[in-house]
Amino acid sequence: MLVTQNWPYALLAFSAAVIGCGLAIYAWRRRAVRGAGEFALLMMGVAWMGATSAVEALISAHALDAKIFATKLYLIGGASVPLLALLFTARYTGRDRWLTRPIRLLLWAIVGIEVFLAFTNDWHALYWNDIALTSDAADARVIFGHSALNHLLAIYTYGLTAASIVLLSVNALRAPAIYRRQSVIMVLAMLAPAIANLLYYLDVSPWPGLDFTPVGFIVMGFLLTWAIFRFQLVELAPVAQDALFAGLADGVIALNAQGLIVAANPAAQRLLALDEAGLIGTAVGALPAPWAEALAGAGETAELTIGTGASERAIDVARAVMTDHRGRAVGSILLFHDVTAFRTLQAELEALNRGLEARVAERTAELGATVTQLENEVTERRRAEATLRALQQSMADHVTDLSGQLSALYEVILLGGKTLELSEIRRLTLETIQNTLHADAGFILTYLPSTRRLELVASAGLSAEQCDRLARIPAAWLVGDTIPRTILNLAGAEDLPASLKLPEMQALLCTAVFRNDAPLGGVGVFWQRSPSLSVEDIALFRALSDQLVVLAENARLRRAQEQALVQEERHRLARDLHDSVTQSLY
Repeated sequence: MLVTQNWPYALLAFSAAVIGCGLAIYAWRRRAVRGAGEFALLMMGVAWMGATSAVEALISAHALDAKIFATKLYLIGGASVPLLALLFTARYTGRDRWLTRPIRLLLWAIVGIEVFLAFTNDWHALYWNDIALTSDAADARVIFGHSALNHLLAIYTYGLTAASIVLLSVNALRAPAIYRRQSVIMVLAMLAPAIANLLYYLDVSPWPGLDFTPVGFIVMGFLLTWAIFRFQLVELAPVAQDALFAGLADGVIALNAQGLIVAANPAAQRLLALDEAGLIGTAVGALPAPWAEALAGAGETAELTIGTGASERAIDVARAVMTDHRGRAVGSILLFHDVTAFRTLQAELEALNRGLEARVAERTAELGATVTQLENEVTERRRAEATLRALQQSMADHVTDLSGQLSALYEVILLGGKTLELSEIRRLTLETIQNTLHADAGFILTYLPSTRRLELVASAGLSAEQCDRLARIPAAWLVGDTIPRTILNLAGAEDLPASLKLPEMQALLCTAVFRNDAPLGGVGVFWQRSPSLSVEDIALFRALSDQLVVLAENARLRRAQEQALVQEERHRLARDLHDSVTQSLY
């Protein structure tokens, strides 16, 4: 026998069942998205509760056994839905690692115990200790007396619901704006049936015995429907909230399995010139050029250029596929790294290396020609003086000495390819000159145009007192002649400055160095005993001195280039800071 007075309530409950089935089917078709499968099962439980509640409301109170049996069927969903809600929220918020298989079995075992106690209550009355009707009318409501065990199971059920609400609330506080609205709606959806059931359980409802929990689930169904169709709940799952950090200097974008943008950090928003609202939910193919073409590919890396002229920037794009705990692809992460400074520096270094290689090749060719000429001369001399063995040996020794000198010059030339400070270049060059000419001491002076004085910048084998004397050499005497000066008797030299007549030294070889006819300073070496210097020795000394000028200029250019790169990087950082502040103000 049906009770027509309860048709409005039954219709509401049946509406909840229909909505629950529809949402379950909709979510199940998208079960590849994280949490969609659990959401589908939750909606099936809501549908079961709505359907059984509608049936129970239509059964007459005169058929009490049938009415109680319908209530027991209702409990299958009523006991399962809170646990399904917890499983869904834990999966949706990404906090389901603790839900291992043993824990899931334990949680479901408690649900099974509650259902078992309800169906066998006639034997033991451990679940409902009393069952009564509000009146003798056909539309009377059934009042169930709750036992102590029923109270414990109710605490467990409300604990599951509270845990679900806490997970959603924490997720709402930490999630981006679009996910925050989703989570708030879901919290409200969870509260509706929980409050309705609590009013029924505490018996504080204006209609005793009438359970409005299905009505609460109707509200829950409508709220979740709104969340699905308004905010695309199962389309824009937060698959990468834990992987993004707003403070990253590199741009990061997260895509779901359908290729929709679900998260983008501020750096990525600045690169694409779009805010978060304009990016979230957008397919990569719908982004402006050249981003759409570069990001639509399936490759792991790509590089693109944005801007023109002085604002041109090179961006390196890396793609990483994300998988769930079962190894299924759930989306991907796109990482944008600005490599403009690196590409610029790389091009400049390549140009510098090409220039250095050209210089080395030119000098090597010159040295090769010199060596060839010397070898020809030696061959001619050997052929002309075949009978003079002693002269032949002397000639061989001469060639050996020249090879050593050329090696010394080549070593100095190679210093140009190394990244050294100017002081280190001076020290190594002076050491090479001193070792090659077997000198006892050496010095390098630099010319100061502003004061027209000389300054000692490098020395070897000299005492502090000797260095002080060398610093007083008249600049006009040193830079007044471009030809190297060879003095084999310092004490007897008449036109030699007194500051160069060191008591401990007997011979001197020095020369002034120039760049574009402008004096730069001078180089000199001392011997305690007069050496036997050849024309080649003097020429080598002059070549090494001139090479020092080339090395010094190379070091100056490299330092200027490094300073320019640092200045450019500062300007870029200033522009980025200006853009960031401007964007924040707007």
